[in-house]
Amino acid sequence: MSNGVDIDRIPRDRLTAEIKMKVDGELGGGPRGMMGGWWAVKQLGWIATELTARLDGDGGLIVHYDIDFLKPIFGGDWVRFYGEIVKIGNTSRTFDFTVERYIDGSNAVWDDSPDPKYSIVNVMDQPELVLKGQCVTVVPKPRQRGELPTIG
Repeated sequence: MSNGVDIDRIPRDRLTAEIKMKVDGELGGGPRGMMGGWWAVKQLGWIATELTARLDGDGGLIVHYDIDFLKPIFGGDWVRFYGEIVKIGNTSRTFDFTVERYIDGSNAVWDDSPDPKYSIVNVMDQPELVLKGQCVTVVPKPRQRGELPTIG
């Protein structure tokens, strides 16, 4: 809670969002199609935009982020990006983010070979945390169109 907003009374679908996607193998560079960090940050930006739109009726601008890249993401992986608003200020919104790999596609080979070994992917027993972090966005007061419950 912050600045009189009762975050516990806001419906979860206004505070959380996720994207599940297969990482396009053609985008990966480096060893085994490893993705650059820019790619993951871009997807997190889409989640932040969606959440500020849900909460405030308008997209916010990211003013700060702190991200830990824990493991590489490869072309062919299937990943889940998850974001949650954890703090609401007067114009700022603080988000926690995680990215999990749930299908490992790092051994996939991108060619037209008829040999099945070249399309190897592994569904993981437990998702693997590959990225975590936090960001802050700002939505100016005149742009905030979503009603937020206050304390009391």
